[in-house]
Amino acid sequence: MEAFRDLKLEVFVDGTLGAGGHAEGLLKNHPEIKRYIGFDQDPEAVEIAKARLAEWPAVELVNKNFQHLDAELNKKGLPKVDGILLDLG
Repeated sequence: MEAFRDLKLEVFVDGTLGAGGHAEGLLKNHPEIKRYIGFDQDPEAVEIAKARLAEWPAVELVNKNFQHLDAELNKKGLPKVDGILLDLG
């Protein structure tokens, strides 16, 4: 999460949420985040992340593949975000 440390993030999207490890790190280091939208197509991963990230009210989970990111953000009235994470490795 060092790469994001000096950035001001209010709306952040995690396209590959998984168990929420990256999300937890970002949320701990960026208390200014007002909305953290995490996508994952695996319902079990979403449930694990939901429990792990329960202390942060900014978290919104979407049980879909990140290919639906644009449509979902439009539904939420978010024409832009401050950052996007895709852990494709």
